[in-house]
Amino acid sequence: MARRYAPGFVATEKDGAQLHFATNQKGARWQVEYTPAPQAVTLAKQYDEKFVAPKKPIKLIEGDRDGECVILHPHTLDASSPNFLQPKYSKLATITLEGFAFWFEASDVPNVEAFLTDLPAGFIKDIYHGLGLNYDIRLIIETIEKLDGVTDLHIVKGAKGAASVIGASYRTPYALFDAVRRDVGRVHEKALGAARVEKVARLHDKLLTPIDAETYPLIGRPYRPDAVVQAVGDGLKHGLALSPSDADLLVSATAGMIREVGERAPAQLLKLNEAVETVTLEAMIAHMRARIAESHSEENWQRFLTENAFILRLAFGVPVLLFQGQATVGGRSYGGSGDKRSDFLLRAASTGNLSIVEIKTPQTELLGKKEYRGGIHAPSTELSGAIAQVLDQRWQLQRNNNQLAYDYRRQMSADAPDRGPSPETYAIQCVVIAGTSPGSLNEQKSFELYRNGLTDVLVLTYDELLTKLRALLELLRNPDATELVVPTVTVKKPKPRRKPGPGRRR
Repeated sequence: MARRYAPGFVATEKDGAQLHFATNQKGARWQVEYTPAPQAVTLAKQYDEKFVAPKKPIKLIEGDRDGECVILHPHTLDASSPNFLQPKYSKLATITLEGFAFWFEASDVPNVEAFLTDLPAGFIKDIYHGLGLNYDIRLIIETIEKLDGVTDLHIVKGAKGAASVIGASYRTPYALFDAVRRDVGRVHEKALGAARVEKVARLHDKLLTPIDAETYPLIGRPYRPDAVVQAVGDGLKHGLALSPSDADLLVSATAGMIREVGERAPAQLLKLNEAVETVTLEAMIAHMRARIAESHSEENWQRFLTENAFILRLAFGVPVLLFQGQATVGGRSYGGSGDKRSDFLLRAASTGNLSIVEIKTPQTELLGKKEYRGGIHAPSTELSGAIAQVLDQRWQLQRNNNQLAYDYRRQMSADAPDRGPSPETYAIQCVVIAGTSPGSLNEQKSFELYRNGLTDVLVLTYDELLTKLRALLELLRNPDATELVVPTVTVKKPKPRRKPGPGRRR
């Protein structure tokens, strides 16, 4: 096969192509057939040595004598095409036009050519170009061909309603077809315009900016107003899944324009904020429920709650801020070395009053397994030890806070101004977060009696923190909600410790 170069060659009557008009015996039906020009056949053989010209003429158009129904048989008549003399479309063999020529009476080829000239926009009107639809709206054909068994596009002028499939025909009113054609055309023109703008910008940046950047500054990819709306439409409202890069860009762009959106449409900003908070809480609740059911170390929970400090703030009745994680309460500085450390220090947003939070894991036993007396369970060693530990940390902090606060304020003035009141120890609150709520009634009674009898320490369980998160989510979803669904959490209990045997060190 010779190397293909396709400048395009469509033979007409002057090149030797022939059109044949014929009727049936009764004269009720007519058709126009096509015989290719010898020059076109020769050219096609040069491009493809296996090409064989058909022995019979090719039917291009046929119809009733009165022109009520005209049927097009689109074919490729460009001799440089590998599909020369083949049907133009892969599945659609015909395009039927109904009601397009009320006064048309086919009698010869010129009469048929005049009919084609009067066709509305969107149709190929030159019979030597093989008929069919214009190339720029070929997607209409490709879309209809996705339907199984459809081989005919039937367009009815004057009809109303929606399109339908009848047998092998896709039947559509011309008004609908024309609206689709115009819509596709507008999209095509916009795409061409956008492509030209981007080409000009790229050429500018590559050919002019390197020569004189001051006179010809970098343009980059030009922004088109409403580009996002045109590209995505209502897809995001209907669950369109963006690619990771598109999603990241959308979040970054939203964050960068948040002030402008707030000034222009504060209601939209509130909706966005509510949506973000709701989605964030839903993800956090699912993540925390999974974590509670799993087994993680105290250090792992320390990192998790540091990254999600708002969970800790749910334990307090006043606004507080995370002040320091793994805070020294008996050393040179809150973040420095020392022999006494708390898991978290929180500071009241308005007064600077400090609070200490000590955490254990969700698997921590809160009560002794054996009853003490009469259905009462004593607190476990882990829980009572945590309470003693947090009280000792409070005592250490009260003793050392003057020096710690002084060093802290001096460091802040040297490095950067601190946003918030000075850390104070007016009335240090102590919180222990450990375990999950007991299961039996006797255990629940024993736990509530014990923790409510504590005057200086608040004991919370992990599932209670999760319940607070769920309550916050319900409030965001429905501000008038009065009922709260408490989640059920299954916690893996720690394996019992082996008793030390002879010679085994504790």
